[in-house]
Amino acid sequence: VEYRPIPKYFQPAQPHKNNLQLPVDLFAEISESEKPLVTAFHYVDDLGKVSADNFTFKATIQNHFDDRWAVCQNMRIFILATDGAIVIPFSKIGCSSELFLKINEIMTNGKVHDLSALSADFSTPQEIELRAQEQDLSIWIEGKEVYRQKYEDAMGTFVGLRFKFEGIGEVLNFQILDQNGEEVVLP
Repeated sequence: VEYRPIPKYFQPAQPHKNNLQLPVDLFAEISESEKPLVTAFHYVDDLGKVSADNFTFKATIQNHFDDRWAVCQNMRIFILATDGAIVIPFSKIGCSSELFLKINEIMTNGKVHDLSALSADFSTPQEIELRAQEQDLSIWIEGKEVYRQKYEDAMGTFVGLRFKFEGIGEVLNFQILDQNGEEVVLP
């Protein structure tokens, strides 16, 4: 939980690596907060030689909190690489002007560009897929391609993930596939 100036660390409630959820006792703490809180799951490690320019990432995510300061259910998925990063923002329908998309060196502001395709009803589980192939990234929600962007600068190798939720979020499952379509087993 990203309290300022010192965050609160916790172990996910489920021991299974591909399902990430907050411990139940944190739900009340976050719900009762008068100030906006961000919760995050981080995974950074050596994933071998998985190219950050040629991979598939799949996740089913849900945002459980849409009260007071989290009505837009903003969330972001970060793909971390040795030479770059991808930050994909998502929100509730009607809140896309607050989004800011980063695909390596390309940054897109929702106040200037239409990012409404990155909006969905995240109060129910939504399947998200990112496909990178030869520095061309496509974003899919529920099996439909919603955004595509080519980028110039190679990102190097895949080194980690972050999921950040305004309020309380859950990652019901996720997987990383390498350039050959083989699942990357997390250590």
